[in-house]
Amino acid sequence: MAGQKRKYVGTASVGDAPKQLLENVETMRFVFHNFTDLKEERGDSVYTPPLEAFGYLWRVVLYPRGNNDSSSETGYISCYLQYVGDVNYKPAAKYSFRCKDCCYECETRVFDDNRKMLGLSSYLKRKEVLEQCLEADGSLVIDVDLQITADSKRVWYPKKLQREEILVQSYSDSSNTTSDIVFVVEGMDYHAHKMILLLRAKTLYELSKEQYITSDDDQPRVPLSHIKGETFRKILEYIYTVNTTPKLDDVSSAEDLILAADRFDCTQLKLYVESTIVDKFLTTENAASMLVLGDSHSLALLKEAAMNMYASDPIILQESESWSEINESNRLLEELLKFVSLKLVSSKNGETTAYFPIVIQDNATIIEHLDVTTLREQLQDKKLDLDGSREILVQRLKSWWESLPKIIVVSNSANASHKKVDGIYTRDFYSSSDGSPRYSMIGIREGNNCVYSIFRCKTSDGKQYWYLSIVPKGKTPGTSDDIDFYVFSSTGDCPDSPPLTGWRTTAEATAENPPPTLSFSE
Repeated sequence: MAGQKRKYVGTASVGDAPKQLLENVETMRFVFHNFTDLKEERGDSVYTPPLEAFGYLWRVVLYPRGNNDSSSETGYISCYLQYVGDVNYKPAAKYSFRCKDCCYECETRVFDDNRKMLGLSSYLKRKEVLEQCLEADGSLVIDVDLQITADSKRVWYPKKLQREEILVQSYSDSSNTTSDIVFVVEGMDYHAHKMILLLRAKTLYELSKEQYITSDDDQPRVPLSHIKGETFRKILEYIYTVNTTPKLDDVSSAEDLILAADRFDCTQLKLYVESTIVDKFLTTENAASMLVLGDSHSLALLKEAAMNMYASDPIILQESESWSEINESNRLLEELLKFVSLKLVSSKNGETTAYFPIVIQDNATIIEHLDVTTLREQLQDKKLDLDGSREILVQRLKSWWESLPKIIVVSNSANASHKKVDGIYTRDFYSSSDGSPRYSMIGIREGNNCVYSIFRCKTSDGKQYWYLSIVPKGKTPGTSDDIDFYVFSSTGDCPDSPPLTGWRTTAEATAENPPPTLSFSE
């Protein structure tokens, strides 16, 4: 058989395939103030408030003097990560605890009904914690780095709008003399302030401004048609941050609110309601009509979710009452056909999304094949607009990416013994944990191949820094596993592109002087 050509006709697999981790790492910081004075005895625990990472809620459960499974002779503290989110979800994740220089990294685990809390009964020796791990103010700080698996990815939601007490108070007082505009909806008066509308709902502001010009009243009245009073009340409550997560009882009320948010240019509310529909109300019975809604109002996430539902079971959707709406559009039918075709190819290749049918090398092509969740996560990291169709999101991200330098040349000719960092670094797409670009170069260190990388990350002090480091294979830049050579810190906002000058050596590599000089190249 040696040298004989073989034709593989297929692959049969037994058992579950290993879960694939997403590249991004999100870090949660938990602070235990006055740790030495915590009164909990052995077996007693302290629960932190929950924090959100990857759309899930987590908290740390700490036993300051160890739980009952820890060694009573040595005296440990016990530390666990607990999933406290929706019981209907069972996320699979890889996590690590970091405290000063001590790091514990676990294997990928599923947080299910039997294991919602995972960690170590003998995490750190209490004596060593008291002597070496506390901050200057006596606090114990534990950072939790989290990666989830691709199949654990939840529905994307926009970052929650923060409640602003001044706006809330203004809303409460809006019916008296502080308001300067009145909207009339279904015979009811709704008072508002033009200045707040200018900042948070420009379309409503324009309507109020037009009425103000033509009216002699101190509080001009603006009639609004084709909207329910209850829906408009939710719009105002969101504008004034009275209620940033409006309750939606059914798909009908959600549809009313998303249309109103789109009409009045309340983008954050529109995105929130869109995610809620995908998360709570999308079914095979309404998927066809939701696809039309998503297509008509640039609801990229909803449209994609409806298309995924169609790809999973086309017959059921074609038999639904709302299918006739799809049948009337040749363009949508063609889009569905293409989407399903890509889905079949990606499934055959073992991919997790219909937008990855082939192995892609070109950065621009990678962006074109991202799903909507990834597109919005990338845009959100870069503080760019999240509204628009998938095509608009793709173009927006490509424009940002193409504005960055493609190649960076690093030179350190003043010190010939440290030429290893010199060379041409090429921009990667999948990059640093904070969404900034990473530039990489294949090199050699101590006789072994390695990857030198220039990247930006946020450190334990909450600030962003640029680093020139060796990043181990399979690791996300910015962990304690990196071998750091140079660092750049900024007194203000850290730049999106690597700075050309101002680098200094890190504490780990003081022999790497002098710092390099960078230059951009096409």
